[in-house]
Amino acid sequence: LRTDAVVDGMAQKVVKLLSDPVESLPPEITLGGSVGVALFPQHAQDEEQLVHYADAAMYHAKRARENYRIFDASMR
Repeated sequence: LRTDAVVDGMAQKVVKLLSDPVESLPPEITLGGSVGVALFPQHAQDEEQLVHYADAAMYHAKRARENYRIFDASMR
């Protein structure tokens, strides 16, 4: 599989897990989330930069009301 397909699949699984209802005492609770993805070494060369870029991608996902975004250079 291409890296993009693997990353897309993983991000979709995380988003699905976050959106599945939490079965506990009534009422049923539903959560949601936004995921930002940055890859080593494609996007960043160290841990601090990698986290920073993943955070930037997450905020782009939130603003776009999307579930996840993969970092790209326009997010710098």
